[in-house]
Amino acid sequence: MSDNDPASGANGIATSLRRREAEAPKLGMVCLDVPAPEWCGRSILANTGTYGFELIYETVAGAWPETVIAGDRHLDPAFTAAAKRLEARDAKAIIGDCGFMIVYQTQIAAAVRIPVALSSLAALPMLSGACGPADARLGILTYDARSLTRDHLTTAWPAYRDDLVEIEDIRDTASWRDWASRNPAYDFETAKADVMAAARRLFDRAPGLHALVIECTCMVLFRTRLRREFGVPVVDIATVADFLMASMAKDDAAARFEREGMPTSTSPR
Repeated sequence: MSDNDPASGANGIATSLRRREAEAPKLGMVCLDVPAPEWCGRSILANTGTYGFELIYETVAGAWPETVIAGDRHLDPAFTAAAKRLEARDAKAIIGDCGFMIVYQTQIAAAVRIPVALSSLAALPMLSGACGPADARLGILTYDARSLTRDHLTTAWPAYRDDLVEIEDIRDTASWRDWASRNPAYDFETAKADVMAAARRLFDRAPGLHALVIECTCMVLFRTRLRREFGVPVVDIATVADFLMASMAKDDAAARFEREGMPTSTSPR
């Protein structure tokens, strides 16, 4: 078969794509013990073509939504073991697929030698310093505000203060009830309506918010819609994952310059 043969070209492309996927850096995710919808954070991050890295999973046995939201410390050994398995599988960083996993952040970060951010809440300190004045207020859109305790927030942000944060949730909606089940249906249109309604309540109550953090990974697909409607930076677990992987695994401009030499183009003006 010649190099000009279409089949040869197709085989070459397929081989190249397989090689690229095999060489893609790995992002580890510790997962709830429930299925995930096609449009949640876990599934979106799994698209290597979108983010440039491969997502690998470890399910935490017994990590049902209600037990993780309640911060059940009996799950500590299972979470730590899952993180260590991800590290052994050559993950460059570890995230979680539920924002309430932040309660397990400290122990896992101490147990492995790679960066860990189990929740988008880990972005709160950076956003506080980056967006607006020292007393800039941040919004959090969460699954259940009553369950998001000071322990969760101070684990993510040791300098947390109540007056710097406004929180809204989807409590008592159809999505809230569905996502808490062990066999959720994950209706997309219902979720979109419930999430956007909660965000509008949040910004109606606190119109001066400087940024928004989406705690729940089932809300990831609405990030762009939220940013466009409210005009503020919006951070979710996908944003945090991209940041971690950029710091650990992405081939950046400096690396290209080292290999290929400085470009000949003039500096920007």
